[in-house]
Amino acid sequence: MKYSLTLLLGSLLLWSSCFNEKEEPKGNQTSQGSVLVLNEGNFQWGNASIRSFNLATNSYESDDLFRAANGRRLGDVLQSASRINNSIWLVVNNSRKIEVVNPTDFKSIMTINDLLSPRFACDLGNGEVAVSDLYSDSISFIDAASGILLSRLYLKGWTEQMVAQGNMLWISNQQSSKIYQVDIQQKTLIDSLDIGFGSFSMYEDSEKHIWIATKGNKDLTIPSMIHCLNPQTKTFLFSEELGESGVQDFFVSAQNQVYYIYQNKLYHFTTNSNSLPQTPFYQGTDGILYAVEAHDGKVFLCDAVDYVQNGLVTVLNGNGEILHRFQAGRIPNGFLFIP
Repeated sequence: MKYSLTLLLGSLLLWSSCFNEKEEPKGNQTSQGSVLVLNEGNFQWGNASIRSFNLATNSYESDDLFRAANGRRLGDVLQSASRINNSIWLVVNNSRKIEVVNPTDFKSIMTINDLLSPRFACDLGNGEVAVSDLYSDSISFIDAASGILLSRLYLKGWTEQMVAQGNMLWISNQQSSKIYQVDIQQKTLIDSLDIGFGSFSMYEDSEKHIWIATKGNKDLTIPSMIHCLNPQTKTFLFSEELGESGVQDFFVSAQNQVYYIYQNKLYHFTTNSNSLPQTPFYQGTDGILYAVEAHDGKVFLCDAVDYVQNGLVTVLNGNGEILHRFQAGRIPNGFLFIP
């Protein structure tokens, strides 16, 4: 559920459509070298799903891994997924929960319910997990082993992706002009930095620098931007304006490759670049480019189509050429690599 447009379109559609599919559990297993396709589903339809693409064989598994393993639907709007504590944490936003599953067979380990509108889970490396939230004006701290809520830190606004470094947690906020620095041990706000408006995506590169994308605010004439922060000195090494349109998605790979979707085109540059690219890395879809990630030298691009039909995933090589294209579930919004 990346944008309010998804909520609007989902709520206007007929409820009956989400109950047409009847699937029997098959107990499918994920394999090493797979990419999980996260399908958020339509708002209030409860049709979120997870499917798998094998990088070695280039084969796609169309069955919903969670439903096949557990005999029940995942829930309403799969927002994100993270590998934490030898398990996969599936953040299901409108179901107000996190499903924790085994990464091999996708069997449920536990369900964490004491949440309002969770967005992203971040492993803090100390046996705890931080969870951002759309509506609660807080960050939740959860015990990774038991799923017990330990504490909450008040942070006004819509908090999104986070990066943990040592004892510090950096947090983005879609409803603020700042990003936040939190002391993990003390659970206290240390600092906030001005960054434009509407930060939503954060990644750490190999130099331990933090890359951040913002959506801007057209009504306030604040442009969307991409930044690179040195968290030690709290100085920006890279800050570039995109324009009045919002960044649709943003990703930084472990190989220091930066990808972002802007005005329905995919762009790419490396972390040592001095400016933004002028030419798209990929274009040529009539749908809605929704999410991008890169794994094992391949670029995975989500197309939400029209938010009603099943979405598409396009797999590109390092030159932006199409290798594969296959149909995903409703509104594919991200990926998770199984090494």
